[in-house]
Amino acid sequence: MGIETPNKASLEIANKQTNLKLDIKKAVRKIQSNGIMVYSGLVVGFDTDDLDIFAAQEAFLRASGIIVPMIGMLVAAKNTKLWKRLEKENRLVPDREYGDQERTTNIIPMRMTLEELQTHYYELIRKVHGVEHFWLRYQSFIRQIDLDKIYPDSILARYMEVRNLRFDLLRWTLRIVVLYVFASESAHRRLFFKVMGLTAAKSIKSLPLALNALAYFKSLDIYVKRNF
Repeated sequence: MGIETPNKASLEIANKQTNLKLDIKKAVRKIQSNGIMVYSGLVVGFDTDDLDIFAAQEAFLRASGIIVPMIGMLVAAKNTKLWKRLEKENRLVPDREYGDQERTTNIIPMRMTLEELQTHYYELIRKVHGVEHFWLRYQSFIRQIDLDKIYPDSILARYMEVRNLRFDLLRWTLRIVVLYVFASESAHRRLFFKVMGLTAAKSIKSLPLALNALAYFKSLDIYVKRNF
């Protein structure tokens, strides 16, 4: 989902009219109540963003229970309206024609310095993809699931049925278990057992959702530690 930001002023300048018509947090929770895990696209660095945006994005993710947040700094693609406006305002970073939404940007923000944007963005990435923040989001996510809304003929329902277990799914499940149970970081082992315990308390049928969430956490944890 292209959520972009919880800041309505930023949505207005980005012309995200659909987002402005919705309570985004309620919309996310409604989708996730059906057992659908939302992957969110979020952006920091709009002209209306100040240093408060980083705490606002973090709080939004925690409250909405989004398991896979994809956060980037605003980037101006060449020859777009944004790029042309920033070029006139002398607010494009030299020698960064396109930038990289994951690690850098080619814009000079309006309400903070470029260094502040990059520093706080890196801090946000490390926090959001940490064990504690993931655990808070997962608690919110799994409690949103309404098992009565998951139709018997849906793919998720079929995954939840033990009789439908295939070898490749079993192998994937065992791989996730091994990655966490024998993890070198004790925090990851504790996270695994907390997630499994909370999931079992909800319903053993929710196990595929837990394993999927843990798989994403592990892969993003590796990526963030290597790059941030």
